Amino acid sequence: MYPQDSNTLKGKRILIADDMDFNRYVCTAVFNGMGAEIDQAEDGLIALNLLRSAPYDIAILDISMPKMTGSEVVECYLKEKHHSAPDFISLSAYNHPKLEIEYRAAGFNYCLEKPLDPDKLKTILKHHQSPATNHTDTGLIDYLSSIGAKSLEVLKKEYRHLLNEVIKHLRVVLIKEDISEQAAVIHKLAGLCWIQQSESINELMEMISIESKKDAPKEVISLLIDQLSIQIDKELSK
Repeated sequence: MYPQDSNTLKGKRILIADDMDFNRYVCTAVFNGMGAEIDQAEDGLIALNLLRSAPYDIAILDISMPKMTGSEVVECYLKEKHHSAPDFISLSAYNHPKLEIEYRAAGFNYCLEKPLDPDKLKTILKHHQSPATNHTDTGLIDYLSSIGAKSLEVLKKEYRHLLNEVIKHLRVVLIKEDISEQAAVIHKLAGLCWIQQSESINELMEMISIESKKDAPKEVISLLIDQLSIQIDKELSK
C-alpha cells in the first residue's frame, strides 16, 4: 500500500540521510510522489549541517552512516536547537524493542525498518498529510515506476547492479575472514533484499546471516551466496 496522492505532503520539507545511493533514491522517489520538497545527505555530518541550515518537517536518518550515526546526528542537533525540531524517523535493517528504546532515547520520534513499510509510514505521516489520500496495492519498485521516477526496466537493472556489487563485496570479506566487516555487509545486503519482498530471497538471506553468526566454514556461506545470486537473477528477470 503506497501513497499515490501527489499533494499528500505538499509544502513539507524532508531530509533523507543514508550512505547508500539506492536507499536515498527509493525514499526520495516515494516522498517526491507525495509532493514533498526533498534534501539528501550521504553521511551523518552532511545531515547535521543541513539540519542546522534550515527547518525541516521530517528527517529520515539511517542509523549506520559514516562520520556520524543517525543517533549522533539527532542528539547533537537537539542539544544545539537551531530550529524547531522536525519529526525524526530512524531507518534501520535492525529493529527490535531494545534498539527502539535506544533510538527513542537519542531523540527519534519514530522507528522504521528497511525497506520502507508503507502502512507504518502512513500512520507516522497522518498529522503531516493533506486530507485526500489514495492508495494502491503494489510492490516498491513497481510503485517507483508507476509515479514516473524511472522505467521499471531501468529500476530493476539498477537494483540488480547494486545487489551484485554488495554480493561481490561480501565474497571479498568472506575470503578475508573479517567477521566484523562481514556482519556489516550482510546487514546492508539484507536491507536491499527486503525491497524485493521475495520469500525465497529473504529465506536465503536469513540462512546466510545465521551461518555467518555461527562462524560456519566459508565454503558453506559461499554456496548460500551463490544460491542467493541465482535466485535474485531469476526473480528480477520476470
